[in-house]
Amino acid sequence: MRFVLYALRWQASTPILIGVLALVEWLLPGNRWAGPVLANLAGAALFFRVDALILKRRAPSETCDGGDTGGGTLRQDAHQHVR
Repeated sequence: MRFVLYALRWQASTPILIGVLALVEWLLPGNRWAGPVLANLAGAALFFRVDALILKRRAPSETCDGGDTGGGTLRQDAHQHVR
């Protein structure tokens, strides 16, 4: 389900990126680098929180042993196993 939400979010970013690209092309005609860079920064700024909400919860298959490990992140879980 999270993949479907993420894919929908990804598609929702397309019109925003196109709008930023069009604006930059209008303001800075012929600049090939400014448009994509600014469009990606705008997308990152707008969708950072949305992505965090979508990717916040872990499925049981995402833990180190396939079960609940106490609610830590994968990095925290792996770090605890190393100690």
